[in-house]
Amino acid sequence: LTSSAADLISAEAESMLSAAWRTMLLYLGVTIVTMALIFAITLMVLRTVRGLLIGLSHTLDEMRDGHYDVVVPTVERKDETGVMARATENFRNALARMKSMEVEQKETQSRMAAEKQAAAERDAELALVEAQRRDLARSPGAELKELAAYYEARGVDPALAREVATQVSARDALRA
Repeated sequence: LTSSAADLISAEAESMLSAAWRTMLLYLGVTIVTMALIFAITLMVLRTVRGLLIGLSHTLDEMRDGHYDVVVPTVERKDETGVMARATENFRNALARMKSMEVEQKETQSRMAAEKQAAAERDAELALVEAQRRDLARSPGAELKELAAYYEARGVDPALAREVATQVSARDALRA
């Protein structure tokens, strides 16, 4: 009886030990599979986040290079990446407006410089006309001689040059 009870207890203990090993191996397998799944999901999440951030980074690089017509990716997302993308788009829009205002300012400055130059030229012409008017009033004969010399320098006969100068001066001495 004692030998059979000892055999029975020994068999029961061996059965329990075997069940414990099976349970431990099952838990170990489940743990390894779970850790592998967590690792795989983590890699997928990291790749997704990296891809989103790289897209925003390329957008910022384009904007740095002055390309404000670039499309900002992931603006429609509701997560933090979408928040960053919308902030980037707002920044891009502000830069584009600044660039537009800068171009407009340069055009305005150019136009103003051209208008100033034209006004200076008109003033110089008016001053020249006024000086010629004074010269004509002071000494009309000298102006007539100067006009005749002008025609002579261009190959007109001296007598004809004086006649042309006289006729031109008679019509409008200031324009002559």
